[in-house]
Amino acid sequence: MQITLTTFNADSFSSLNGHEEILLAKEGIYYTILCDQKKVGVVGYLPAAFPNNSGFVQIVLSPEYRGRGIVKIAEELLAQKHHLHTLFATIKKENIASIRAHKKIGFTLIDQKQIKELRTSGFLKKNEIRLEKCFIMNLPYLQKLNDHGPLVIWIVDGTFIRGTIDEEFTNFGQHYRFPFIPENELWIEEEKDKSEIPYFIEHLLVEHRLMKKGTPYDQAIDKADRAERNLRRQSGYLEKMTRHGTQLPDQSQVHESLWKKLENGVSVWIVDGKKVRDLFDIDFTEGGHDHVYEFVPEKEVWIDNDVPQEERMFVLLHELHERNRMGDGWPYSKAHAESSKLEYQYRHQVDEVHDALEKEGWA
Repeated sequence: MQITLTTFNADSFSSLNGHEEILLAKEGIYYTILCDQKKVGVVGYLPAAFPNNSGFVQIVLSPEYRGRGIVKIAEELLAQKHHLHTLFATIKKENIASIRAHKKIGFTLIDQKQIKELRTSGFLKKNEIRLEKCFIMNLPYLQKLNDHGPLVIWIVDGTFIRGTIDEEFTNFGQHYRFPFIPENELWIEEEKDKSEIPYFIEHLLVEHRLMKKGTPYDQAIDKADRAERNLRRQSGYLEKMTRHGTQLPDQSQVHESLWKKLENGVSVWIVDGKKVRDLFDIDFTEGGHDHVYEFVPEKEVWIDNDVPQEERMFVLLHELHERNRMGDGWPYSKAHAESSKLEYQYRHQVDEVHDALEKEGWA
């Protein structure tokens, strides 16, 4: 399930079942919510005079899409897009279901003193309550690196992004590949090995420039890969490890530690992701296995050491499921798509991930 925000469409809003639940305001900023490219709702906000970077959220979803976690993701995207620190929700007291739903996704009741002041000044009716949610700690931004012309380069929390926005985000990204990233920003995931950051920046600059001009992603990433590969070669590491190109790299050089050997003979290794990208494939991210990468030895699954500990079980589930399905004769595209859905599902059902892994042979 991929959630994105796109330009507000008045016709689709009018045809939305339940659209009468919100009253569009002239000063409001609104977006159509897409779930896997299907229009499923509308989210927006009314800018608040105080505090700065805050607003009153308005959201409506088609009934059949409620209860799937879409509200939380849509509001996170809205906050990111407009750098909002706080969203407020004004709800009628008798609407218990809405109050519970908002509290479930992180909204809390403002203190009684504020409520009293709002009612006294006429900003809150007697039959209404006000909830708030602070996003400043939830935004993915960790550190601003620098500016590159009009582009701002940020170090971001990849775990947060994969858990709430898009599980396909890995290592880095830009707006024309991931629409939830602002147009003038380049995002790089916080890495264990900081020495790769210049390579990722080089890649992003080329990819962003080409896709902004309309170049298809497949062509843009090919040229960006070449630029990144050339920069990596300048470090001299590849020449050193291949004795100036006279021998092939040894796969065991990237092994960091054996995580586990399964009963079916498959070995799961934690590998040095930077070495894999330097020596074999710059597109290697998170993990891989012998059915996809020709450089991975037979009956091996590799997990990038840059993947945070708390995410490794989800990546492992993806790789094992994908490998098992390809072993059954599935093409990569189909196996990968199903594995991505499975990974997303268990990122939101953490208590069941071990049972899912057992089904893939992780006993």
